[in-house]
Amino acid sequence: MMRSTFEEVATRFNIPPERWSGEPSTHQPSHNIHPGKRTPVIFAKTHSQKEDDLEVMNMVWGLVPSYTKKSANLKYHNHWKMFNARSETMAGSPIFKRLLAQHRRCVVPINGFYEWKKREGGKREPYFVFSEEEDFLFCAGLYDCWKDPETEEELFSYAILTKTPVEEIKWLHDRMPVILSVKGGKDWLRRGEVSQGESSTNLSWFPVTPKVGNLAYDEPDCCVDLREKVQSEHAGSIKDLFLQDKSEVTIGLKLQQPSERGRSLKAKSPLKKPKTSKTQKGQSSITSFFK
Repeated sequence: MMRSTFEEVATRFNIPPERWSGEPSTHQPSHNIHPGKRTPVIFAKTHSQKEDDLEVMNMVWGLVPSYTKKSANLKYHNHWKMFNARSETMAGSPIFKRLLAQHRRCVVPINGFYEWKKREGGKREPYFVFSEEEDFLFCAGLYDCWKDPETEEELFSYAILTKTPVEEIKWLHDRMPVILSVKGGKDWLRRGEVSQGESSTNLSWFPVTPKVGNLAYDEPDCCVDLREKVQSEHAGSIKDLFLQDKSEVTIGLKLQQPSERGRSLKAKSPLKKPKTSKTQKGQSSITSFFK
């Protein structure tokens, strides 16, 4: 999820307008970012140790390697599936090993991410993971540049590094993004170093609407705490909602185990009545981002 603007990202890393590459307008703040969309990405152009080496550019999430042959229909959806890179094995991957050797490292700022908890019977429930202390989570990534052989138009794209999850969200999923501090992000860009403690950012989470699985759905209620929404809609029966002797409430919101409870009931987005957005036949959906 990336609600922040291109300008806000550049300001957070102290990158002035003269070092903004490409067109900032190609990024539109979104409550439901998915592979194939453009987001602001920080990278080091000359890989020096100087502060003025950093630039920001909108890139497509989902790696399109530079050696990719031009498609007749100009669609790269199969390549956009390459949106993650396992940090433990990337050095042995022919694709990611090449990018590491070429110093094509990047930092991807996000406001939070969605992950799905698998329940009994195969049912999956989405959660929004974020930091209450910081506006951004900075994810380590690798990028590449594909050039159209006919028009020479360039397409910059990236994959996000993943790792085993920190203790507090192991209950949710077996992978998570490699999250960095601002200093850690600069170390990754300049030297390719990721401290073992860099992913120890205090994370919070809460359940959200299953509509986030619909890639076409991009409304403010994507990242609204479902518990808070239920409280506001069922204020008269709220005591029944959290009775400890019930494993599931009749309105469809499953009670969490103690280890699964988010640290806050405060929603980051104003609660608005969502627009109707049904998944059409053949329309894409997703139930896991980080693998």
